[in-house]
Amino acid sequence: MAALYAKRPHAKLDSSLTSAAPKILVTRSLGKYLKKIATVEGWFWEPSIRNLIALDYFQDLYNITGDIGEIGVYYGKSAILLAHLVRPEKGERLLLNDTFPEPNQPEIFLKNWQRFAPRNIKPLIIERDSRTLTKRDTGTNCRIFHVDGNHDLKTTIHDLETALKAIRPDGVVAVDDVFSINVPEVSRGFFVFMTKYYRQLAPFLLDIRKVYLAPRRVLPLYYQMMERDDVRSFLGSWRKPNQYSIHQENFWGTRVFIVR
Repeated sequence: MAALYAKRPHAKLDSSLTSAAPKILVTRSLGKYLKKIATVEGWFWEPSIRNLIALDYFQDLYNITGDIGEIGVYYGKSAILLAHLVRPEKGERLLLNDTFPEPNQPEIFLKNWQRFAPRNIKPLIIERDSRTLTKRDTGTNCRIFHVDGNHDLKTTIHDLETALKAIRPDGVVAVDDVFSINVPEVSRGFFVFMTKYYRQLAPFLLDIRKVYLAPRRVLPLYYQMMERDDVRSFLGSWRKPNQYSIHQENFWGTRVFIVR
């Protein structure tokens, strides 16, 4: 869970995030949440916020529809953002998993949800150990699956396997804390997972906190996303030009874009 980071300070989001670059749509309700997101405890870096919004925009362009899932809700900081990306008119659902072990965690999550989440989104909340999740719980049609659960080795591997089974053939898995020195077992779990499944999933995007994976056969589609001018403009608009960079490296035998 994000409990390890709950008490740390949060930087304010740049106002440019709510006045998006050309063609990247930030709805009014999402914009309101982004202005207040620092009031929700948790750990969610702005590059990751922008990457998820851009990913949703790109998937919509290519009519990639499906559910959105998350393991590791904590107080709802990222879950509420994901709720704003769900398109219920297309039959999409939001699937959330957490055991809510912290004192008053369910009540605080519900309070945040009622303040900031879209009124028309009713999440399916699975309140149990993520290691018990199966395809019956998640389905197999998620277009985005966010993994930010417990940070031990076995849970990390299992959560990634759950995400792999849950995504549709052109879906994306976003994995948190892969390179964090605070939770090294997540790094270990990620590399154990990739050693086994690298023929199925591969990274295409990295930011300061997350690794974004897609099925290898659709990597060209997501490379196209990262090469679009409107996407790059949106991703870079939160920083001054001399502070923003996006470049390419090799990782797990594939080309990845690194956004800083």
